[in-house]
Order: sequence, then structure tokens, then C-alpha cells
Amino acid sequence: QVVVIGYGTAKKSHLSGAVSSVGAKELNGAVATNAGTALQGKIAGVSVTSTSGDPNEGMTINVRGISSLSSNDPLYVIDGSFGDLSMVDPSDIASIEVLKDAAASSIYGSRAPFGVVLITTKKGKAGKANINYNNSFRWSEAINLPDVADAYTYAMYFNKMQLNDGKTAVQFDDTRLQAIKDYASGTITTTTQPNRNTPTIWDWIGNTNTDWYDVVFGGTAFSQEHSLSVSGGTEKIQYYFSGNYMGQEGMMAIRRDKLQRYSVSSKINAQLYPWLNMNYSMKYMRKDYSKPTAMTDNTLYQNIAKRWPMEPTVDPNGYPMGNTIIRPILYGGDNNSQTDWLYQQFQVVIEPIKDWKIFGEINYKVIDAFTHTDYLKVPQMNVAGEPYSGDTWKTSKVTEGAERTNYFNANVYSEYYRSFADAHHLKAMVGFQAEVNKWRQLQASKLDLISESVPSINAATGESTIDKSKLTHWATAGFFGRLNYDYKERYLLEVNLRYDGTSRFAKDKRWNLFPSFSAGWTVAREAFM
Repeated sequence: QVVVIGYGTAKKSHLSGAVSSVGAKELNGAVATNAGTALQGKIAGVSVTSTSGDPNEGMTINVRGISSLSSNDPLYVIDGSFGDLSMVDPSDIASIEVLKDAAASSIYGSRAPFGVVLITTKKGKAGKANINYNNSFRWSEAINLPDVADAYTYAMYFNKMQLNDGKTAVQFDDTRLQAIKDYASGTITTTTQPNRNTPTIWDWIGNTNTDWYDVVFGGTAFSQEHSLSVSGGTEKIQYYFSGNYMGQEGMMAIRRDKLQRYSVSSKINAQLYPWLNMNYSMKYMRKDYSKPTAMTDNTLYQNIAKRWPMEPTVDPNGYPMGNTIIRPILYGGDNNSQTDWLYQQFQVVIEPIKDWKIFGEINYKVIDAFTHTDYLKVPQMNVAGEPYSGDTWKTSKVTEGAERTNYFNANVYSEYYRSFADAHHLKAMVGFQAEVNKWRQLQASKLDLISESVPSINAATGESTIDKSKLTHWATAGFFGRLNYDYKERYLLEVNLRYDGTSRFAKDKRWNLFPSFSAGWTVAREAFM
């Protein structure tokens, strides 16, 4: 079995480092929304988890456990270029290799303290054009939601707590308790009553028996995905083109957040001469994500646990109640984002003599991201069904943001393979790698919209502010080499060296050496076995 390793390939039987591989057959056996879910449960010791039901959030992959207070993510390398795992359409993946230990991943130096995930995408094969179409339709629902007490039980425990605390008056007197019992039995249908102190507005403590987890996360979320690929070619030129669309809803039942993803990719491999090959690949993806502005506030999820079961979702007139969950989600505005990724790679492979190859690669990446958030006023409705100003969301505001990433990477490396007497196998590789990354961000806000139907900065008249204005620029360079030796695939040795430099440190602290070695003994190939 030939597997992809850092800057090259090797027979798995020739490796002494910890490298695990998953092929297209295993990856395509299950429905996956991204490359992370495709890898889930496929490789021992690799943890793939989701930290959120947000469809715009990717999977978290952990190879070596948690050893840092910041990120513990591995380095992702897509067709030889450092990239983003969410950028890859799962149906385009040919194989995934995970370099687990330091001996295997040290070829990438300081960029790979938590392991490396190598993704190789599919390419065309000589022959007639092959057209492939796949689709999937999915329905998801929240599971393992907490069980909550019914309204009457909750009220009785609440009263008991107050009495144990030394209070003489309880929150739920006989009138409130009877109203809760009557609503549960169907004797009354009114969800609440006018506030005792202010009769013109509704009392937030009602008569209902509301499971707020079911209100917020109930029902099913629908998703669909469609993939189309065309591949083929001749002995000299092969091509692979693909397109993908995915639409996915989030788990928020009150007003669902929505993600739409569009991606196209192409790969062309050409043999110009017996000693010269050229390869070009391109990947483009757009993500459109929309959610209620209220979902950007993490306290929303805390408020779910704080809600009392007798709090109604609607008042007796049928209007949503003025709590801190429903009305802000329905009427508090939208948070929209659009992100474009463009990856391009050009590779030249020269083979001056048999088994000696020289590789030259140029990788270029551009990421553009735009965000729009409008915060709209959220009035409440009084007993007469008329709006009045509530306690929250009294001021309208619009926020616009933009950011861009420009990334350039160049790799030059050469490898040589030699076999002696059908017993000794030697493979050596040396190379140089450099990368430059520039990132810029700008975000501005303005208060007081003239009309909430036109949520734009130009349509606001209040105070304007520059919320964010950031610029970063960093660069790295590295010299690397690797030596693999085995005797009859029985005794294995691998040595890696990486001399890395980065602009993130002071001039006298920028460079460091990252060596590693590993040895192995394949007992099964001994004569006595």
C-alpha cells in the first residue's frame, strides 16, 4: 500500500513512523457534510467532534490529545498546500493520511506540533469521460435534551425553596397554583393574565407548561447535498472537474439558521515529455450563512435553562411574549456572512534520470469574507395588542465588516530512490519551503436606522464607529530533508530534519532545528515466523 507522507509518497511497509490512512471507499461509505465528518470514526486514536449544532461550524480534530490552552488542531495539507479542512468537498477526496507521532510529522517543523492531516483529492484517469452524480437528503433533530419539571411541580419546589430560605410570602400563591392546574386540565385556555402591578401589560409568569428546550430545539432540520463530477483523458492529459451544492438548516426551531455552500474544483495533469509533467488544480468555494442576530449572543443558550415552565410562548392575543428568547430571535434582525475561498496550485515534476524527481510548486490562496449584522428594535405587545417599548433591544444598529487573506507558498524539493540487491531500499529527499500570509480586517457600525426595512449604514442617522481595523503579516521559511532505509522491509529506519524560521519571533530567535528519527522491526517478515 502506497500512502502519502510529507512531501512525497512511500510504501506503508517501508515506514517506521505512525501513519494511518483512509481510502475513498471507506470515506464514501457514509453521508458526510464535510471532510471532518467523513473522517469521524475511521482512524483509531483520532478524535473528531462537533462542538456546536451551528451548521457553519466545522469539526474539531484531535490527533495527540489536549496539550495547549489555545488551539490543538493538526496541520491540514491539501494536495501539498496548507489549507482549511472545510474547503474540501468530501466526494472529491481520494485518501486521507494522518501523521500521528513526532517522527512522522516533524518534516513540517513548527507548523505541526499537533500532528498532520494530509488530504489527497481525486484526479482524472485515461479513458472515456466518466460522469458521476450523488445526492443526499437528511433530517436532523436534537437529542439528549434535558428533562425538565412540569409547571406545577416546579412551582411547588420553588415555594418550598423560599420557605426554607425564611420567607413568609411565596412566589406562587393559591391563585397562581390553581391557574396552572386549570390550564393543564383544559379548564382555561388563557396563557397568562394581566400583570398585577401594571394591568396594561401581560404578566410574564403565566399558566402554561412550557418545555423551553423543545420550543427552541424541537422539530427536524432539513439538509440536502448534490455533487457532480466529470473525469477522463488520454495517456498524456487527464482531467477532473467537480461541482457541489449543500443547503443545511440549523437546530434552532424558532427561526432556523441556514447555510448554503457552493464549490467547484478542477485538476489537470499533463505529461509534456517523458521527463516533464505539469499539474494544475483549482478549488473555489462560497459559503452563505444567515442566522438571527440574537444567536450571536451566547447568553441566549444560558437563558433557556433559566426560563420557568409556566412562562408562555404567546400571550392571550396570540403575540409572542416579550421574553429574552422568542421575540429577539423573530424580530431582532439578521446576521449574514459570505465567505469566498480560492485555492490555486501549479506543479512541475522533472525526472532527469530514472528514480530521481524534482518538484516545484506554487500555491496561492485568497479568502474574502463579508459580514452584515442588523440589530432591530424589539417592542413588546400590551394587553390591548399595541406595541410598547420593552426592556431590551431599544436601539437599532447596523454593523458591516470585511476581511481578506492573501497567502502565497512555494515549495522546491527533490527525491531519489535506489534499491540494492533486492534487499536494501534507500530513499532520500531534500527541499525548501517558504510562505507569506497577509490578513486585513475592517468593521464599522452606525446607530438609529431611518427604516428597519432598509438595514444599511447609509440608512442610519446616529453615531458611527470603527469597531475593528486590523492588519497582520507573517512569513516562514524552512529547509527540510528525509532519509528512509529498510532491509527486506524487515528492519526500518527513518530520519527527518527541518530547519525552520518564522517572522513571528525576534531576529535572534527565529530559526530552530527540528530533528526526528524512528526505527522499526517487522517481526512478521522474519524467517522464524
